[in-house]
Amino acid sequence: MDLKCFVENCQNQLKFYCTCKENYIFSCLAHVGIHADEGDGSKHNFKVTHQELSDERKQYLLDLYKRISESIQTTHTSIMESISGTIKTLIDFKDSSEKFFRNEREEIQKIMEELIKSNKELIVPGINISNFVFGELLSYNESLIIKFNDIYKKFNQDINSFSELYKKHDEFYENKLADYKNIPNLDKNLYFFRINTKIFVEFNVEKLSLSEYNINVEENQGSLAEVCQIPGDKLFYYGSYEHNINTGYIINLKDHTAEKIPKLRVRSYVQATYFHNEVYIFCGHPEIANCDKFNLITKTWSTLANFPEGCVCGVSALLCKDFFILSYHGANFPEGCVCGVSALLCKDFFILSYHAGNKLYAYNYTTNTYSILTSSVENYYYNILFKDKGKYYHLAKSSYFISNEESLGVWTKAAKGLSESLCAITSKPVIRYRKVYFVSSHTGIIYQFDLDTETLSRERTY
Repeated sequence: MDLKCFVENCQNQLKFYCTCKENYIFSCLAHVGIHADEGDGSKHNFKVTHQELSDERKQYLLDLYKRISESIQTTHTSIMESISGTIKTLIDFKDSSEKFFRNEREEIQKIMEELIKSNKELIVPGINISNFVFGELLSYNESLIIKFNDIYKKFNQDINSFSELYKKHDEFYENKLADYKNIPNLDKNLYFFRINTKIFVEFNVEKLSLSEYNINVEENQGSLAEVCQIPGDKLFYYGSYEHNINTGYIINLKDHTAEKIPKLRVRSYVQATYFHNEVYIFCGHPEIANCDKFNLITKTWSTLANFPEGCVCGVSALLCKDFFILSYHGANFPEGCVCGVSALLCKDFFILSYHAGNKLYAYNYTTNTYSILTSSVENYYYNILFKDKGKYYHLAKSSYFISNEESLGVWTKAAKGLSESLCAITSKPVIRYRKVYFVSSHTGIIYQFDLDTETLSRERTY
């Protein structure tokens, strides 16, 4: 990344960045004092831009970039082969077309020469000259020109559109993929399967419309799967409540094809949360205390520390500064299993909600540890976490709680409560035009929460 000191034409090495502005102010050692004297000094918060790399971290990054370089080379080679193959096909087609039209003209020329030399006409039934439909041939040739012109235009448009597919590597930094400060997940719409089918449904939150697609999954799917959008217009989808499925897929949202991923364990009734090329899943039904993450690059699973409350499901997660905040559901379901765990992704950590009691947990992804964030909420099976810039919401059944960026240990219960009770949710919240949308794929309800009036309603049932 081409980061420079805020002083124009300064070529010094960067030393600090200041968080007084959303996109940061970068400075070298020589000019940091100039920025410190600018504006309201209380808003300045200087941090160093670089830290020492351990040998292990350095090797990890080298291995990662080596894989990226190899991936670029493989992609380059494959695309060049496709282009070369296309060029060869076009050249071969050009040669065969040249031969075809040359032969046709030669055949017609022979007929003309025979007519010039002779005063006789062929009268064999079916091939005599009176049966030759001249007008049809002329019309056909004209239509062929039009058809090939159309193909040529479309081909050129397609070729030009291919170049638009290319993205530079620096477009894949997290700040360009997702604004975790304001929008903690990549989900653009709501996604689910119709229960006991292979019919994939997308609810467009701008058009407020449903679209359905038959997907090439092996099993009929159920509800309350772990689902979240990931980079590349793709969707992570794992598990099912109805069928106790332990299989998952990466679904391409452009062509609606599915790629199977390795099995791990039977799991449902929890959210999936994307962060830094990995998908985090905390606990789940039936009776799972295990927490795991799936690496989207290596396509492998790895284990996280177990959730401190034991077997839980329905976890929701929200990523914050250094950890996830977790909530969970709030009843014995089943045989002591905790359900309703929600996850909210903030800047540096996860907020996790779950089913029982009055706690929200913070999960620190750097240290792989949990801590109690607050003990002042009321949890229930049916809950969800989301945020509106610096304002945080925890909805549980028919109540909701509010906190803010500066004091996430303090959550206040709203006096009026919710006019609509929640049902089981594992979808990520999607915010559009001051409205938050989420779906209960188990009951077929799409919810809408108005951030201005703080009211919950049913957008539709399906």
